Amino acid sequence: MVPEMEAAMNAHITDMYCYYKNVYQRMDVKKCLAGSTFNSGFIEFYCQVFEFVETFTRICPDLEALISEETRATIFLMPRSRVFAKGWPEWNSHRGSEYMHANRLTCPNQLQFIMMQGPLAADIESRKRSTIEKAWWMMKEERTEFIVMLCKTVETVERDGQTVQLEKCAQYFPEEQGQILQFDRLKVTCAEKTTPNREVIVRKLSAEFEGLSAFNVTHFQHIEWPDHSVPREYDGNIFILKQIRKSLEAIVVHCSAGVGRTGTFVYAEVAYQTLANNGCMDPAAVLRQVRDSRAMAIEKEIQLAYGNMLVYHYADVGMLTVENARHFESMKNGMIKFREVEHILNARNKEKDESREYLKREGMARKKNVKKNVKKNEKKHKKKSKDATVDATQDDASELRTAGGSEDESEMEFDPEFVEENKHLPDSWPWQQHDDVPKKVKKRSCCVIM
Repeated sequence: MVPEMEAAMNAHITDMYCYYKNVYQRMDVKKCLAGSTFNSGFIEFYCQVFEFVETFTRICPDLEALISEETRATIFLMPRSRVFAKGWPEWNSHRGSEYMHANRLTCPNQLQFIMMQGPLAADIESRKRSTIEKAWWMMKEERTEFIVMLCKTVETVERDGQTVQLEKCAQYFPEEQGQILQFDRLKVTCAEKTTPNREVIVRKLSAEFEGLSAFNVTHFQHIEWPDHSVPREYDGNIFILKQIRKSLEAIVVHCSAGVGRTGTFVYAEVAYQTLANNGCMDPAAVLRQVRDSRAMAIEKEIQLAYGNMLVYHYADVGMLTVENARHFESMKNGMIKFREVEHILNARNKEKDESREYLKREGMARKKNVKKNVKKNEKKHKKKSKDATVDATQDDASELRTAGGSEDESEMEFDPEFVEENKHLPDSWPWQQHDDVPKKVKKRSCCVIM
């Protein structure tokens, strides 16, 4: 790496670390709790966990690939657990790169997860290349059996009081049974589609690269998990976790950036296995383990609490000690309180957006009125100037009449005697060359009007 570039990136890393550290230390949740009346010990516990567990430490050094393909520059890669698209061929007349924005995590029972950003389509404006084929190639090399998608390709969000559609992930798979999608040298077919519950869609997919044999994967899509938040139910995630736990190969999990929803899902499985093996589980230790593999995994305190509630809901009764059973029992009310806090925060944010929109409208209206008044004043000023000019012209005409003259140039005549007396003078004077100087002379004694 070029020394100057390395120094610049190190400075950028330091700035970003300080930024996110400050964000977590001044959490809105605590501000909301200051005015609440219910017991907030459960929520404060998860706030403290967030403050003391580091979000990330180091960055992926593959800057060339990061610049060409990575779109979320604030989500850094942990070098120890990086996953590559091994043997990625040099197609499309550009240098092949094995870079993938993905990290591997191994659970206590050796179950493996690959947490990654959602595949992205090519963007001409930002000169980003598509990562769809490379993602499928990585899954082929890893012999992946299950893909867990925790987002929609396009999601509805509110920004500044307006509802907008944002693309969270490329359409890298066919949605309907029998449908086929072609990506250059890759063909993906949907052989089967089922909906076991209202939160999850299961698809049987077949992917085939040109000249290579096809491979099959089971694709789980959770469609009721909002970004930066948690689902209202637990059944969908419990269903997926029970289905994938039997896998012998790495399980690919992604959302949009591959940290919030993805980190919460993987955290739940790691916490479950830790609880099953040890009879107890420390949320801070599990969170640190997940973040050591995937930087910034789990974005919100409520997501951390939801991950623990998932463990409570699908853990066997026999594996819970008395102490853990009490802890999880207290989590029920705590999760309800957490949702109340989130609801309060959402309501406040909505009020802020509405106030911002109101002020924006008022500001535009005031700006419009100011412009209108300015134009009105300009017209009034022009009218006054015009009236003043007319009055001045009328005064000059009055003075001319008083002197025995006329303001009408057509009434002026040459004085023959004056012309005869001055015939020796040049025919043209310099001042006569200007069009705005009248050339007729008023018939008056010793008076020339120009």
